[in-house]
Amino acid sequence: PFLPKGVLGEPMKEIAELYPPWLKKNGKKIPDDELTRFESQLAKTRAIVAAFEDETVEHAEIVRLLQEMQSFGNPPEEIMKEMANRKGMKLDANGVPEAWGLGGGGGGDPSAPAGMGGLGLDTKKKGKQGGPQGPPPECSIM
Repeated sequence: PFLPKGVLGEPMKEIAELYPPWLKKNGKKIPDDELTRFESQLAKTRAIVAAFEDETVEHAEIVRLLQEMQSFGNPPEEIMKEMANRKGMKLDANGVPEAWGLGGGGGGDPSAPAGMGGLGLDTKKKGKQGGPQGPPPECSIM
């Protein structure tokens, strides 16, 4: 099952909104490889938002973008906490707002890939993920 725009659209917009101020505040405090990863994740998040807004974009393209975003791991914890606080939620053990049901094994679907929230996305890619720095931490927002 694929989570539609109605489920993922707003969280992606929020991440895209919260990232620039976070990067401005923290960009000089984090290692270069982390900064590159976060900047790449922001770019992918913006691409996902644009794809959701463009009705001509096919399902497969959105899935591809979500998989690419997944390859960069979770957004910064501060961003996830801010998103949860805005909605009066707490973060689950995977660092995702509880009510989303997107963390771990897919919001109750133990067969779903970890961190993919039961999207049914094939996350087993060949080669390195996350760019030249190697694999990032497991992403739990999707």
